[in-house]
Amino acid sequence: YTGRADQNKNCQEMFDFFIKLKKEKVWEKKKFTLIVIGKEHMDIPIDENIRYLGFVSEQDKYDAISGAMALWLPSKNESLSISVLESMALGVPVVVNGNCEVLKGHCLKSHAGYYYTNYVEFKNNLSILLEKDRKEMAENAIAYIDKNYNWKTITDKLTSFFEYIIGKR
Repeated sequence: YTGRADQNKNCQEMFDFFIKLKKEKVWEKKKFTLIVIGKEHMDIPIDENIRYLGFVSEQDKYDAISGAMALWLPSKNESLSISVLESMALGVPVVVNGNCEVLKGHCLKSHAGYYYTNYVEFKNNLSILLEKDRKEMAENAIAYIDKNYNWKTITDKLTSFFEYIIGKR
């Protein structure tokens, strides 16, 4: 997870889901850690499988994301998530809250992530992600970013928008 560790970003649910997951028999033997990068705006649970790094350099953040199994974004309210786009640009799948249409849309359009709306869906999708060869998802993620978020695409869309606005006046 990268971003503000905050109740408003649904981080409490993220911590609750993670701790619950690690207590289940099937999951307690699996070796994985929740890494949290960003400013702390809430108490972060003390747990041997949760590591809070605080602020790190941009390079360290990218290195952490690149080495991750996935980026987890539990927020229900995003208009655009830079951390999801950064993760996908690095070829790293995402696990996001399906109650956020924007984040869910990224998963559906890219085929580079999973979304959930409750604990059971989260657990099932994480299980699939752990067992799946993520090479195809990585390729899908990079292609999605290249198609939709490269500078040429963005500047072309902005130019078209402004031409439309100017033409209306």
